[in-house]
Amino acid sequence: MRNDLEKNEIKFPQPLGLKPKLYEFVRGIKPCEITKKKFHPEVLFGEKVPVSRGRFQKNDELNDFFTFGDIRDGHTKIHSQE
Repeated sequence: MRNDLEKNEIKFPQPLGLKPKLYEFVRGIKPCEITKKKFHPEVLFGEKVPVSRGRFQKNDELNDFFTFGDIRDGHTKIHSQE
């Protein structure tokens, strides 16, 4: 933090404990229940199963999301040059 600026205490709000869904915010998307297919991690990753995964990722499922960027690799990564 910069020492030449007036210091203000940062106060973050408490978590709401909600798990919002995309259909709650985007018109035209209807709620539906999806059962995710499970895979053996070796089928998804081959012989080298990644050790560190994000909290939204599981070793035996495909991700529900894609990330765009240049610095982190993963099986749902789309690099900006692609």
